Amino acid sequence: MAIEIGLKRRVKIPAWSIILGILSLILILILIGSYFYLDSAVKRMTLEIQKREQFLKVGSSEKALQNNLKLIESRIESFADLLSRHYNVGNIFVFLESVCLPKVQFSDFKFDFSKERVVLSGETDNFMMLEQQLHILRQEPLIKKVNLSDVSTNEKGRVDFTFSLVFDPKIFK
Repeated sequence: MAIEIGLKRRVKIPAWSIILGILSLILILILIGSYFYLDSAVKRMTLEIQKREQFLKVGSSEKALQNNLKLIESRIESFADLLSRHYNVGNIFVFLESVCLPKVQFSDFKFDFSKERVVLSGETDNFMMLEQQLHILRQEPLIKKVNLSDVSTNEKGRVDFTFSLVFDPKIFK
């Protein structure tokens, strides 16, 4: 048996199959590149969406806090307004304690907010004490006006009376 060595013939590949192979290879590379590009774009967009959702959550909680703060601010302003119009009647008692004679006793106290007026009913030993008390009250700068009314003697021989005092608004602050 004889072995023959001969030249191999080259197989001729058609041009269209070479072009089609190159185009297929390019298309596969484009598809792989597109897959990685789109995958990274989806990840970036997902992160961006999460950041915006987080911002919206913070924004909505901030809006709730702002609404709550506005409500508290309106309450504080209402309270400040109420406090500015508040009359401290306790100052009147301290004042009356300092200017009233020991023998003059008060039994009734009425305060009229609108007129800043106090009506006091009381009794004393005699008319001389009543006159002295009236004089002391008229000398006080915190009292704008003093009226004496309903003067009478009671069954014990003491003098009943009613003072109407109009105060300077400074006493209530």
